[in-house]
Amino acid sequence: MTDADGESRSREVSSDGDQADSADCADGGDHADDTDDRTPEGATVDDRAMDERLHSLHAATRELVRAGDRRAVADVAADLAEDVLGFSLNTVRLYDPETDRLEPTAVSSAVTDELGERRAYDRGESVQWRALTADEPVVVHDVAEIDDVDRGSVASVLVVPAGDHGVVTLGSRTADGFDDCDVELARVFAGNVAAALDRAEREEQLREGTTALTRQNERLEEFASVLSHDLRNPLNTAQGRVELAQERDDPDDLPAARDALDRMEALIERLLALARTGSPVEVDDPVSVAEVARDAWGTTPTDAATLSVETDLVVRGDRERLRTLFENLFGNAVDHAAEPPTVVVGDLPAGEGFFVADDGPGIPEEVADRVFDRGFTTANDGTGFGLAIVEEVAEAHGWTVRLGPATAPGLDDTGTRFEIVTEE
Repeated sequence: MTDADGESRSREVSSDGDQADSADCADGGDHADDTDDRTPEGATVDDRAMDERLHSLHAATRELVRAGDRRAVADVAADLAEDVLGFSLNTVRLYDPETDRLEPTAVSSAVTDELGERRAYDRGESVQWRALTADEPVVVHDVAEIDDVDRGSVASVLVVPAGDHGVVTLGSRTADGFDDCDVELARVFAGNVAAALDRAEREEQLREGTTALTRQNERLEEFASVLSHDLRNPLNTAQGRVELAQERDDPDDLPAARDALDRMEALIERLLALARTGSPVEVDDPVSVAEVARDAWGTTPTDAATLSVETDLVVRGDRERLRTLFENLFGNAVDHAAEPPTVVVGDLPAGEGFFVADDGPGIPEEVADRVFDRGFTTANDGTGFGLAIVEEVAEAHGWTVRLGPATAPGLDDTGTRFEIVTEE
């Protein structure tokens, strides 16, 4: 059975005979009767008309090449299938590797008006898949002979593969509506579509690579800024204290030098963490938010602070990076509190994620929009990288992090609450 878009369910008819080449078509090959849906209606294909179609077909390649991405190429191809090949009934389906389906990426208005919305085709279920896997055009000469399914006015179908990207389906309102010239012209057209799709994919990869390179360069510039500025002060302090200790032969200056070196070590560790957390997450394991939060609390200097975990949420991601996220949020709560804070980990409404809240002094409204900026801190001895690392970990998982209302069970509304949205 073949549906109105040419989907074959039990029997398919293909044209396996020799195809005329473009020169034969230009000389005026045999043509289906002139009662189909060609534009203009009723026109016969003579030498001049075929020459014009070939010329238009090659000229149309420039429009395909100028299309910016796969969807744009499909949209242009659907328009050209009508304007150049003369088939108002057409659909461009592109292969989606994530679903292993042929998706109706561009559907002509005539198909939509005649048949309604088109659905995706699972592997192997349609004549479109036969054409794609065989890498050969397939013709259903007369769909009325196969079954009694109502396909509107569609009587015959031609499907041509566009490389490994997908297929172009052309429909005719007459049985046996495709001759050798139609098949050859459609083959050339689909080849041009495939070339345009190849180019679009390369350009997309180039854009992605350029974006990644730009981001990497920005990181390098940030690291260079930290190394040249933030490390300079503690380094100068350490050097000065060591020199004084040597001059005075007095070890009293050495503790200050050690503190400065500890500060440098902390900065370097945060920089390395920031470099690691920004890359996309490749691990997709189920992770208990509660377990990771408790583990992170055990390795975070929290003094007399207390932790309350009130969540059973399980997320998918990288356990170690999620632990880094918690360590930095816990450290932020402790570092900015005058008294040991209470920290609560809980669920966001509707299972959209989790939050980390504390009853500390909160974040001043005038700096709230800067808290995730690298290097920004309101603490005298802060590095300004903790919350930047939190944001990097979230984004690497495809999550978002935001400041929420300072509320949580058992806490007043003066503290800070960070919300990690894992489900949009």
